[in-house]
Amino acid sequence: MEPNVRTSCRAIIVNPENEILLIRIENPLAEWKGWITPGGGIDKDESHEQALRRELREELGLKRFSFEGPVWTRFHKFPWAGKWFEQTEFYYLVLIDKFEPKPTVDPSADEMKDFRGFKWWRFEDIAKSKDNFAPRHLEQHLATLVRVGIPEKPIDVSDPEV
Repeated sequence: MEPNVRTSCRAIIVNPENEILLIRIENPLAEWKGWITPGGGIDKDESHEQALRRELREELGLKRFSFEGPVWTRFHKFPWAGKWFEQTEFYYLVLIDKFEPKPTVDPSADEMKDFRGFKWWRFEDIAKSKDNFAPRHLEQHLATLVRVGIPEKPIDVSDPEV
């Protein structure tokens, strides 16, 4: 099966209490469930900034925010909805006060069908959790980002087996 190759923008949304906002998803065909950062595919003729703003408005109802980056990149292969994807992800840092996500997309829309909820995670709770997180070792990547700050060039957080 020929993979769908795509590029996406994702947001590392962190509040002043060092909590990160994550979305719980379930991929029934791959039997994967876990927590991911908000974001999604970049549409044709769309810039990274346009895609990030559209995705965060649709998924979270977030309209006003600033961001830094990209701070991370990740290459990821995965099955979804009966198709294979090869995705290059660009992660941007969004520092913002805690808010309650209010998606603006119809909950029955294809992109929302696998969403199971939102949660603000304390960094240390991610390390203790048995849940899956993407990218893998998220707590370590977050600790480095907090300790070192915005990198000059994005850091590759791809899983080693890719």
